[in-house]
Amino acid sequence: GIVHWNGRYWIPVRNLNAAIVTFRAYQPGKGVQALAGLELQLFGAEYIQLEARASEPIYICEGEWDALSLRYMLESDGAPGIVLGAPGAGVWRDVWSEWMRKRDIVICYDHDDAGKNGAAKVARHFTARQTLPKAVHWPAEMADGYDIRDYLRDHDNLDWFFGLVGPLEAPFPVTPENYIPGVSQVGKESNAPDQSKFSDEDFELPRPDFDE
Repeated sequence: GIVHWNGRYWIPVRNLNAAIVTFRAYQPGKGVQALAGLELQLFGAEYIQLEARASEPIYICEGEWDALSLRYMLESDGAPGIVLGAPGAGVWRDVWSEWMRKRDIVICYDHDDAGKNGAAKVARHFTARQTLPKAVHWPAEMADGYDIRDYLRDHDNLDWFFGLVGPLEAPFPVTPENYIPGVSQVGKESNAPDQSKFSDEDFELPRPDFDE
């Protein structure tokens, strides 16, 4: 689980086989940092191809902290859903879309320009694989940068959140921030994880603490 050491919270990030491949370091007041030289990976990737969860929707959040918040709310509400955290609004690898081909995808990025551009970029990767994702459409009056963590502070359930989920209509707007040159090739990583010698109980998380 998450470890607090040397003034930082260390968040383990696992691959499809549940092996730890990197850590993300969160320092209050300074945000989340990646460890140089280690593999970029989706937080929560170990759940994607578990047979027992194959029918669940997949929520993609902007960062690990938002993913932890949404996972906590889904578990509290007893709602199904695999929650992933991308390592930044503008970071997406083509192979990640291949892992989730034809799944029910919901992009939950922040309510700001970076989040909108990032969501469009992710959506275009999925549509290249016959997958049309949905997204959380934050109301225009919400503060710039409003995100999943803010929602957790403001609400004690997901009723309103589910009402914000809707389709993303193609073609998606192309900007310099979300342009994908050419047709990306699927990476050489294996798509076949070792199917489950672990359970959800192995990854239980406390309510995210935002006091610091």
